Amino acid sequence: MTGNETKEPIEKGEQALPIRDQIRLLVEEQPFAVLCMQGEGQPYGSIVSYAISDDLVSVIFCTSVNTRKYRLLCENDRVALVIDSRPRQPDQIMDAAALTATGQAVEIPRGPERAQLAKLLASRHAKIASFIADPSTALFRIKVNQYVYVTRFQKVHTWYP
Repeated sequence: MTGNETKEPIEKGEQALPIRDQIRLLVEEQPFAVLCMQGEGQPYGSIVSYAISDDLVSVIFCTSVNTRKYRLLCENDRVALVIDSRPRQPDQIMDAAALTATGQAVEIPRGPERAQLAKLLASRHAKIASFIADPSTALFRIKVNQYVYVTRFQKVHTWYP
């Protein structure tokens, strides 16, 4: 253990996996997330395509600079990102998992770092590669402060990357 994991591993089928591995599995399986922001006295949620760094510290996503999402992110960098494995059938609801990543979203200016992160995002979401490369698209990185992973509606695990 690295000191930032819960002591109790999360059970998946017959095997018990450390929370870090469970988080990695979920983010690799789910290509979309809900970005939660706040502005104008209201909460907002928006679906985003994302990619995540190998160390789980950074989440990358993009948006047009001509959106409310962009404006809200510029006004308030504190965000939450929700990723879940919701089932399609109601009788499978106890198999669902939800992950909330909290942190600060920072726009990455054009340059080598942006090019590298854009490549990471485009490698996961090839259908939006031209959107990612468009000059009117902003690329953001969320520096994750913590993950809250919930299974079976009540098993809550917190992990700090």
